[in-house]
Amino acid sequence: MTAYRPAPRSKASALIERLSRVTASGFNEVAVRRLEQDARRLMAADAVGAHTVLGGAAALRWDVEAVHDHYRIALQHLATAETYYNYSIALQNVEETDSAFEASANAQQSVPDDKFLLDHAVGLALQAGHFAAGQRLCERWNALVPAESHALTWRMERLTAATAEGRFSERAVRRVLATLRSVQQDERVPGVASATMEDPREPGAFLHEQHVRATPTDAERLNARFVEAVVGQPELVEDPGFGFVAVFVGTDT
Repeated sequence: MTAYRPAPRSKASALIERLSRVTASGFNEVAVRRLEQDARRLMAADAVGAHTVLGGAAALRWDVEAVHDHYRIALQHLATAETYYNYSIALQNVEETDSAFEASANAQQSVPDDKFLLDHAVGLALQAGHFAAGQRLCERWNALVPAESHALTWRMERLTAATAEGRFSERAVRRVLATLRSVQQDERVPGVASATMEDPREPGAFLHEQHVRATPTDAERLNARFVEAVVGQPELVEDPGFGFVAVFVGTDT
């Protein structure tokens, strides 16, 4: 995911571009250390930019607490859409999806008509299991761009309809997704993408695929851990049960 950058050609912008490249290419200790050193040199001149980069570097190390700490300080200095957006990206990179959605919603609310931020919030609402909120965001998009309905509108409508019909609750779905991602965090397996789709064989039932940078064999091991964790929470067997199923999918790319 591309960072929402500060002013063009600023030192912070250059560091954030480097951070984006390091994130895309995979963890590299030397590159991350250099980023951290350069960010600390920037601290006196631009604390927000420095903590943004340090928070992103912490995400590459899977240091969730440090991500929160750096962005808490950055937001104390400047609580802008840009800072909230970058916070959401760092949280997304450590699979703190629920908190990432909250940060993305704060970014979007700061600039309500920004299509880039609105689209980002919609995507995270789906990934985090906030379907009613996601539908409202889609409705805002569709009001802003009547000729260009948001691509996730129909999916959000189907998911909110399923919850309204009592097939499963958002709360239970969020617990399933949190369990899925806790396994992923434990193993420090980077996410690649995710997709939530309706089961064509059973209308009203959904499958969430969490694509991860892992071999199919490793993904199978992650799935075994995930199933064990879900079975250990009997209430999730009832709700969402088979109405909303999540699974890891390994990809080597």
